[in-house]
Amino acid sequence: MPFEKGKSGNPDGRTKGRKNNASLVRDALIKTYGSQEAFVLSLAERSKEDTSIARELFSRISPSLKSVMPTVALDIQNNGQASEYHREIVLAAMRGDCPADVAQALAAVVEQMARSETFSDEATELLQHAQRLIDSKRGNTR
Repeated sequence: MPFEKGKSGNPDGRTKGRKNNASLVRDALIKTYGSQEAFVLSLAERSKEDTSIARELFSRISPSLKSVMPTVALDIQNNGQASEYHREIVLAAMRGDCPADVAQALAAVVEQMARSETFSDEATELLQHAQRLIDSKRGNTR
């Protein structure tokens, strides 16, 4: 049966003066513990023994952070020299695919890796693997 325009799906509605569920829970906690603060302190004390309580409390007061860094695809050939990485990073920044501060951070990592072992085979393989993962996420194949 479709809803009629202008007619409530719950014509009686909530009883006047009835508290919502959050208020009912808060009132019950205050009645049991004396105050919200006392309840939170009790949970904090119990979290020393039960880490799941600590994890839940922390997730409530500190929401998980979401990455704000964009994914940057670099077109790197097989030889993977540091200069080629720098070139691709600069081109990505010039095209607007990568913010300048992200490009600068990427270039610093590449430079540090180049200094440490002049791009060992393991580092090159790792970077190429990362590029393949990026490509597969975007639906590109090489």
